[in-house]
Amino acid sequence: SYIKGRLDLLVRFRDGGHGVIDVKMVDPKDENLVKFDKQLHAYKYALEHPAEDDPISITKMGLLVFPPTDIKPNKGYMYYQAKPIWKEIPLNTEGFFKFIGEVEKVLDGPCPPVSESCGFCKYRMTAFSK
Repeated sequence: SYIKGRLDLLVRFRDGGHGVIDVKMVDPKDENLVKFDKQLHAYKYALEHPAEDDPISITKMGLLVFPPTDIKPNKGYMYYQAKPIWKEIPLNTEGFFKFIGEVEKVLDGPCPPVSESCGFCKYRMTAFSK
């Protein structure tokens, strides 16, 4: 198994630790940001357990959020105004491993039967029937 992705920013701190930062252009309400927790933990795990090269110790994770405060057209361009907001994501390796364990159970389990009410089944039947 492996984790594949592309992180936005990796920073090195003076104490030798590193931080993973993901940039988002979303509403910064906390309930909207929870969904990015697993993504940042996956980056952390991948950097600390690389298939190649030396591991990188991740001591901080967070989101740099740019919520739009104003968007204006000007000469064929759109100008986006935002005030950046830092939202630190607490390190929770145990919670991440629990989540990965649940994902593994689903992936290793039996494939559910095809259903007419399943959106993915409809997509799969349409996309692969050509």
